[in-house]
Amino acid sequence: PFFQDTFFHPSLIKDDAPCKAILHSNIGHSNLRVWDILILTPNIVFIMFLFLRLSSIRMKLRTTNSHALRMIHSLVVAAALTSAFRCFTAILLYLVNPVHDVTDTLIWQTAHLIFLTSELIVGILVMTGGKVDNDTVSHCKRVMVLAAIIAVVVSSVQLYLELHQPYYGYLVLATDYHLFGYGGPVFLAIISFVMILFYFAMFVVGISSARLDTFSPSGYRYFLYSLARLLSYAMATIGGAMLSVKINSGMCLVNLATYLYFVTFAPLVYFCFLQPHFSTSQSSFQFSYRSHLDEEDEYHEDDVYGNISTNSNIIIDSNMADQKF
Repeated sequence: PFFQDTFFHPSLIKDDAPCKAILHSNIGHSNLRVWDILILTPNIVFIMFLFLRLSSIRMKLRTTNSHALRMIHSLVVAAALTSAFRCFTAILLYLVNPVHDVTDTLIWQTAHLIFLTSELIVGILVMTGGKVDNDTVSHCKRVMVLAAIIAVVVSSVQLYLELHQPYYGYLVLATDYHLFGYGGPVFLAIISFVMILFYFAMFVVGISSARLDTFSPSGYRYFLYSLARLLSYAMATIGGAMLSVKINSGMCLVNLATYLYFVTFAPLVYFCFLQPHFSTSQSSFQFSYRSHLDEEDEYHEDDVYGNISTNSNIIIDSNMADQKF
């Protein structure tokens, strides 16, 4: 206990610091951690919401021809279940054995792998979803494979750093428990900055391909999703950079970005890209080209009915002439 002091550990964040205490503090005298309960509760609520809407959602998915829409719905369900299952598993492990930091790291990393893969798939699909040729099974499979490869590489490097070079500031001196630190603040800041560039590119693509219906319910939600994810990664980048230069308050930003990531990602994707299609009679994944297709359809429809009416008049006139003859 004499050595459990920041004087002997100058780069360590105090165990009772608010932003660190919330990660390892328990509820009362139980072994239920506050952090796991805070993440688990909203995920359970969202899963219950999906369960209540299951019948109507399945009906909409059966009537749609969009393969991207079905894949995004599957990713939303997978993300919500993954986040809830991670919390539930961590709670059970902590109740059985309070010292399971390596297993907890593996659980966190697996959840991050699934989330990062889902996030990349959603981003690429919605950026390329304006063209009918891209809403195919083969395109969805290519996007899924590409996103999975990127996520596996990033998660592998992060897991290696977390197990072999963990960030010293996340060590809880009172219990010798090492909290999950995302591969260290430097790695976290670098990856978060790369994701900022990804969502900035997504924002630019949305603006460059904007049409008259850009600010329709589907249009503005595209930009809402891009901006929300960009701000979340901006907090993670700033927080990781602050921790890397021994500014301990950066952990608060990292915690906030983590909480938003594992709690709001699935509901945000559902609200921005699924809810507009499930609440209307038509289900289409084309964002920018729908109004132009409708205008062309109306134009061709007028031509067809105009030709039919013209031909019918000619036939009637010819029949009357034959009767007179």
